[in-house]
Amino acid sequence: MTLRNEDRPPPTALILAYGVYDCDFSRASYRRFGAGDYPLSAERMKFLWSTYLADPALRSSSLASPLQGDLSGLPPTRLIIAEADVLYDENVELAARLREAGNATQAVVYLGTCHGFIEAPAVAGISRRAIAEAGNWLATVTVAE
Repeated sequence: MTLRNEDRPPPTALILAYGVYDCDFSRASYRRFGAGDYPLSAERMKFLWSTYLADPALRSSSLASPLQGDLSGLPPTRLIIAEADVLYDENVELAARLREAGNATQAVVYLGTCHGFIEAPAVAGISRRAIAEAGNWLATVTVAE
């Protein structure tokens, strides 16, 4: 978004893996997956936000919470979404908002996964699959450009 706003060349594409796109702990996925039974809890996210931006007033900035900003004119984006993740809802919302803003967007929910799953390719076939699929997608995007 900063590159776009400064009329600087954007990256060819974005691959975003279960990212944080808003500082809103009221989403349903926080209630479903945030109790501490999964790797990333609601309490952990609150702690992380408090260390990332100590001043809560700054957390709604579009650079901290992209869902609060203008999402038009961004590069093709692939979102890797973990199904059982406090961040699930904001990832799904980002995909929808990117599409609404006219951006080429592909979002894939990896069923049965939780936050951090992509970091385990040595032991998890679904991690290897997500990485391979992202690489294949990136190859098609860069060839088309």
